[in-house]
Amino acid sequence: MFARLEEPKLWLIQTPSSKARMEDSILHSGFEVGKFEAENYAELERLRQRREELTILFSALALGSIAGLALFSLVLIAGLPIAAIAGELQKTSQRFLFMSELVEAFESEDISIKVGLKGEGIREIDFFLIFPDKEFILIQIRSLSFSKIAYKEERQALRITRKKKKGGVTTWKPDPLLELLDQERWLRKERPDLLGGSSRDRRRPIAKLLILWDDTVLGEHPEHLYATMNDQKFLMIRNKGTVFIVEREQVIDFIQGYLDSRRSPKTP
Repeated sequence: MFARLEEPKLWLIQTPSSKARMEDSILHSGFEVGKFEAENYAELERLRQRREELTILFSALALGSIAGLALFSLVLIAGLPIAAIAGELQKTSQRFLFMSELVEAFESEDISIKVGLKGEGIREIDFFLIFPDKEFILIQIRSLSFSKIAYKEERQALRITRKKKKGGVTTWKPDPLLELLDQERWLRKERPDLLGGSSRDRRRPIAKLLILWDDTVLGEHPEHLYATMNDQKFLMIRNKGTVFIVEREQVIDFIQGYLDSRRSPKTP
């Protein structure tokens, strides 16, 4: 029905820390706070609250209790089927868990984390990361239950093998690689404010990253499709544009490796 929900690896809101704590949606700190830190924590708290609300609603509906029946009526009135609630819960949970990891991994950097950017004609953008040295990463999170993903060069397409279906190999449509390219074009055209004030800033590269969540995994690929960063290999697809594909466990390593490769001194 929907992907397994995990407990967050970092409970940022309700657990005090030596670095910072949230009180009444305001971040208090013992030292100077980054420009975007309070904004990131506020967004994380919004995701946590939304996840909690959706969990309660879905659980009540699934149990079919008296309260659930009452909520079910409200959902029908609002025009939201149970499947839509399950999908929203999955999306919100993924974003909350991943943003928790981002905040933990990059708390020393003044990173700006934009979540759920919406635009006409594009899939909603899961994450857009803005680093202070004008490095940008555009992220899409996808989950196809118990599936293996492989890029077929001769077809120039991602192929899905369903683990629980014999012979269930299909082409991934709509193509998330093309969706990421559309999202990049939209950002450059409609949200140049996110890229910086100068025309040079707005022409800077945007790394595009497709994250396969939990029970969606990568198949094996030929060696030439991998890029090496910080001694680790990451699948890199060049098809009208460059998109990296990683499994969830690789994401933080990829982001750090990408930043290091961009920031390292260029040899003449």
